[in-house]
Amino acid sequence: MIDQIFAITKKLDIPNPKVIERVESLFHADLPQLRQYWKRLGVGTLSVAMRVYSPERIEGELEEFRRRWKEYFLWGGVGSAVEPGFEADAIIIADSLDGDEVIQLPDGLYLLPRHRDVAVRIGDDLVDAIRYICSSGQIYTDIQFFWFESWVDRLSREFLADQLDFATARDFVNALPAAYYQEEPEDNYVSALLPDIEGSLTFIGAQAILHSDRYADVAEYVAALKELGCRPASS
Repeated sequence: MIDQIFAITKKLDIPNPKVIERVESLFHADLPQLRQYWKRLGVGTLSVAMRVYSPERIEGELEEFRRRWKEYFLWGGVGSAVEPGFEADAIIIADSLDGDEVIQLPDGLYLLPRHRDVAVRIGDDLVDAIRYICSSGQIYTDIQFFWFESWVDRLSREFLADQLDFATARDFVNALPAAYYQEEPEDNYVSALLPDIEGSLTFIGAQAILHSDRYADVAEYVAALKELGCRPASS
């Protein structure tokens, strides 16, 4: 699965192999899928749903996470898969954009939910965590297309329209040279991945967000948005 993730960004932040090796020595069991993810994609966001931590962050912040988990034990609900003291063996691996945390314990990966008090075992390696967060329906709705965005040289531009109906926004987006389209009519949401600018264009109601490489030429998109009646939010 890792080798099938679509990378919208060409500039990647790949961790140092020596740091990967050093952090892997902390793990209770080998995580080959996590290692593959680091070496192929590096640091960034997966499908606007999940962040896999860099080995540098795991190494630098692990003790801070353990202190917080010990001080604020929030997963004592009936049937929870962890109990006080779990933090001594826990290693942070990833989180959802909503703050649900993925940890490794000696017998596998667990999810510490942000909004529930019952922790659950979710598998053994990174793909299990990705599927649970992105596709199980427990955290997010079923994500069908997995894509990756690094955090290197990124820029977002926000535009606003006085009025913009969903059908107009959808028709506008569907005409773009996109690698993938997504729409959620009930939320007036439609979005397209745009490889030519290494980013995306998203409409949420009358708001448009153009996200791209900082140095990409987005003039045509800006002009088209202007014709649609969208003005820069900062103006």
